[in-house]
Amino acid sequence: MGSSNAFKVIYSKTRERDIWLDFQAGDKDAFNRLYDLYADTLMNYGYKFTNDALLIEDCVQELFIDIWEHRNNIAAPDSVKAYLLKSLRNKFFQKFQKQQKQNSLLTYLMEHKESFSFSF
Repeated sequence: MGSSNAFKVIYSKTRERDIWLDFQAGDKDAFNRLYDLYADTLMNYGYKFTNDALLIEDCVQELFIDIWEHRNNIAAPDSVKAYLLKSLRNKFFQKFQKQQKQNSLLTYLMEHKESFSFSF
């Protein structure tokens, strides 16, 4: 039974790699297969970072847009799943950093609003 599982993993990795290579070649059906294979996993993984379902959905969609737009510059990963999970994590970190900067700016503006006087 152990060798059967090893075969499934090897087959799965080979199939995953073939889909990735077709996707990189511009095959929209392969892109859709990647989305169908991993979107739910990515959505579930997103809950490790936030409970905001809309933010998770936005990040997953942005991730797939990014990989489509940059598919020619992305090397074929050893594991597509691991690559997508790591990319989604990085996308969340980028979003959170941007949000922190915006919050810091807003706090600064609120604390120094007297300094910003306008005359007409």
